[in-house]
Amino acid sequence: MILQSGDTYSITNIKSEASGNYYCSARNKHGSRTSSAVTVNVMYPPKSVSVSVSQSGVIVEGDSVTLNCISDSNPPTLNFSWIKGGMIVGSGRIFSISNISSDHSGEYKCRSRNKHGEKDSEAVKLNVMYPPQNVSVSVSPSGVIVEGDSVTLNCISDSNPPALNFSWFKENETSAVGSGQFQHLQL
Repeated sequence: MILQSGDTYSITNIKSEASGNYYCSARNKHGSRTSSAVTVNVMYPPKSVSVSVSQSGVIVEGDSVTLNCISDSNPPTLNFSWIKGGMIVGSGRIFSISNISSDHSGEYKCRSRNKHGEKDSEAVKLNVMYPPQNVSVSVSPSGVIVEGDSVTLNCISDSNPPALNFSWFKENETSAVGSGQFQHLQL
């Protein structure tokens, strides 16, 4: 495909898409001859930076998860950083988390850098599911409870997704005495 006629071909504001091999052909009334090709290799900072996650479905505590940084740059990126909550938490194109826990939940970005610049990916969110932990009971009102008072017990737990099923037991009794997050007692 002929790009232009004339003995000069200028590319202003060159873009990465202009990279490639170029040659010219000269012709007069006695014939034509084609040059050998010259390579134009346009350098550019990272662009189109994205993150792929190895685990596409639900992530459960104990799983292994791998984040892969995909970046388009010239020269190719060799310097990758992983950022969570504004803090650098890892380096390299691949960021692996084995035996994942609730502490790993959050948004992760990949920062791709070459000598011409850097770019961050959009954040990907890891939402780690885990069973109830740190289960405790609060009593209201707190302090002295007198016969005839009303007391509410509240079951507090940390889980993902939040616990929806609660059962209440009294020590030395074989069956549950109630269900639901709150237990109301009339003394």
